[in-house]
Amino acid sequence: MNENILIQAIINGVLLAGIYALVTAGLNIVYGVIRIVNFCHGELLGLSMYLTYWFFELYGIHPYLSIPLVCIILLLVGALIQILVVEGAPHEAQGVLTLALYMAMQGGMLILWTSDYRVINLPPISINLLGVFISIHKAVALIGVIITTILFYFALFKTRYGMIMRAVVQDPEAAEWLGVNTKRVRIVSFGLGALLAGLAGALLIPIYYAYPGAGLPFALMGWVIMVLGGLGNFMGALAGSLIIGVTESVISTLYNAQMARAISLMIFFVVILIKPQGLAGGKR
Repeated sequence: MNENILIQAIINGVLLAGIYALVTAGLNIVYGVIRIVNFCHGELLGLSMYLTYWFFELYGIHPYLSIPLVCIILLLVGALIQILVVEGAPHEAQGVLTLALYMAMQGGMLILWTSDYRVINLPPISINLLGVFISIHKAVALIGVIITTILFYFALFKTRYGMIMRAVVQDPEAAEWLGVNTKRVRIVSFGLGALLAGLAGALLIPIYYAYPGAGLPFALMGWVIMVLGGLGNFMGALAGSLIIGVTESVISTLYNAQMARAISLMIFFVVILIKPQGLAGGKR
């Protein structure tokens, strides 16, 4: 196998890992604070892809310039979902409600935009890095993921509100006794989870395609990585994303996508059998 092809596969794997990391971070926020699995997370990612596509097609807004607007819209959508759908429902029903919302959103996108694949055709620009050609759009996506990961880490671990969120994750009842508005924290958390899904979708659309259900494969792997890294663990999710992303990309290049997905799931099963609490040992 050509060495440049292998390097290209690893670079693509790091990009895929970054997208998985954004998706998993959003899932982890919702699970950590609200203690539910958000089944409509993939459709939020798909919605952001469609929004970015239509901003480009209807108004001529470049996909990268529309990212802030798409993220704000997804933040508001996530907050509204928490307020109108999840908040107030019995805890046992909250996950089921997000599953129902997933089906409603996918059906709505199918009715509105049909099952056609939507692609943003940007000029295919590549840069030559030591003999390896890298798509500029993939490079921009990777840079966006790295910057977001750093900012997210800083916000979660170095700010007062991040400390409050982590306190609610650790013990919501104690946090409420200390005067924390846990309802507001839950709303903000679901909104942030949706924002991260929206950012992942907006970065994906220049190199991927939008269709109803486009976000589901990413959400499924996000759930796998969330468990692989340790539920609610930020650093574990990053490690799991890197392992799964690079493995999928390299095996896809060597063999095929089906083999890559199978090996990724085998890695997941082996790690969980050896260490049920995940790579990060369950520590937050």
